[in-house]
Amino acid sequence: WWENVRHPQWDTDHWSLNYLGHPYFGAIAYIRARERRFGALGGVGYAALLSGLYEYGIEALFERPSYQDLLVTPVGGLLLGALLFDPIREHIRRKSALHWYDHVTLALTDPLGVSNSLIERLWGIQTNIRVQFHLPALASSVPFNEPTARFLNRPQTLRRQSHGIGIEFVFEGGKPSARRFWYP
Repeated sequence: WWENVRHPQWDTDHWSLNYLGHPYFGAIAYIRARERRFGALGGVGYAALLSGLYEYGIEALFERPSYQDLLVTPVGGLLLGALLFDPIREHIRRKSALHWYDHVTLALTDPLGVSNSLIERLWGIQTNIRVQFHLPALASSVPFNEPTARFLNRPQTLRRQSHGIGIEFVFEGGKPSARRFWYP
């Protein structure tokens, strides 16, 4: 692993893996981030983070990290996710009744979300994760996790004035209370 991570390379994988497979993976990471209410930039960052973790983590046990995989995954994911997956998913959501192929399309465009839902149902919990980045000049009055405010019996108009990064994890389960962690 150490030898591989110290010597990244341009790989010689088949074009379909590099320029179809990696953008697809980037797009599903982008969509998962967008479903968790990240912005477009956050979606690209999330896809880049997952790609980097995979390239320098599991894959580095077997081969050197690939420069084009680290680049193509988030950029191709942004293009495929924003220009194709997002519009398709919005079109399906606007339908009054969904058919089986609509559900298949939603699952193919967000397989991480399907896996997440299955695990949540098996464990009997519902998670709500939100990450927000606040620039000092833009953070005068920013809403933070309005749906969670209702669950925690806080007024929904609550505004936090903070600078930096806010992360809130809420696990809702069979118990009436939630475990909530916030890092300012």
